Formats: sequence, structure tokens, C-alpha cells
Amino acid sequence: MLKKYILEDEAIYEEVFPNGLKVYIHPKTKFVQTFASLQVNFGGRDFSYEIESEKYTLPKGTAHFLEHMLFENKGDTLSDFFIKNNADINAYTSRNLTSYYFSTNREVMPLLAKLLDNFVDFEFSEKNVKKELNIIKQELAMSDDSQEIKAYKTLLKMMYKDESIYEDIGGSKQSIKSIDAEVLFRTTDIFIN
Repeated sequence: MLKKYILEDEAIYEEVFPNGLKVYIHPKTKFVQTFASLQVNFGGRDFSYEIESEKYTLPKGTAHFLEHMLFENKGDTLSDFFIKNNADINAYTSRNLTSYYFSTNREVMPLLAKLLDNFVDFEFSEKNVKKELNIIKQELAMSDDSQEIKAYKTLLKMMYKDESIYEDIGGSKQSIKSIDAEVLFRTTDIFIN
């Protein structure tokens, strides 16, 4: 494990596994809480990609949709498990990545195992996809009601030609309609596994 000093008395430990997984540990003396974050290199900008010179597109909002679906895996909600274990969990999708993070002052290993298991053994049923579609539509409607968000989106669109910069990370009500279980499985095969 590689040790990097970030302050005179603090270091970060880094390990890169053969499968490419990077793990960073930052011990903090006198802290009573543990914070953990799993970050996947797949975000809101990743709706166009190329494999072996062949171009593909995903519906805009796929990364955000996938964040929701992995939070509610196999009808089991990560929130419920973490609440039962006196821990907080949340997630977000940015333009470049998706992050799942939690904090606890209890035993961290069962929580970490549960979080990591979500990315190894997952399932997307059409029933759960439809349920999540309605939740995401409501999220998009709330942001559509905000004048500040509308102004920000308009400014981005005026400033940049690259739609991956100005398109909403959550997609649009129209674009997310074409996200189904097949799209989600294909996306995980390409970007997560």
C-alpha cells in the first residue's frame, strides 16, 4: 500500500487492485466516525461513447437513473439497511461520476460489504424501472419549477456547444422514457463491471 503524506502528521494510503479498483484510506486520529465513498467513473456526461471505433448513445439521464436503481436493488433499499445499522447513506450523480457514500460510528465492514455487494449482484425489473421513472419525473418537474435552475441551464446552453456540458444530468422527461432494464444492464456491462 502506497503511503502519501498530505500534512505533516496525516497520510493517505492508496492501493490499486488488479481489476483497477482504487482504494484510498485516510485515517484521522480522534475521529469517532467513519466515512466511506464508492465512486464510479460514469456520470451525466456519459451518454455518447465509442467502443472499437463504433459509436453508441445512451438516453440522457441514464447515469442518474442507474444511481437510483442501484440504491433500490432487488426491492431492497440501501437506506433501510443503513438506518437499521445506525448509519447514514446517500448518493449523487455529477457530470463525471456517480458517488455512493455513508458515515457511521459503528462497525464499518458490514456496511461496506453491503454497499459493494450492490455493484456485484444487482437486478433491474421492469416494475422497479417504472416505479423509479415516476420518481425521477417528479425530481425533474421540481427543477423545472425553479427559475434559478432554468436560468443556469439557459446560460450553459448559450456558453457551450457541447451538449454533455449543458444537458441536465437527470435527463429530460422525454429522454428517460426510453430507459428500460435492457439499457441499464447494457450500461452496467460497459461502465461498471
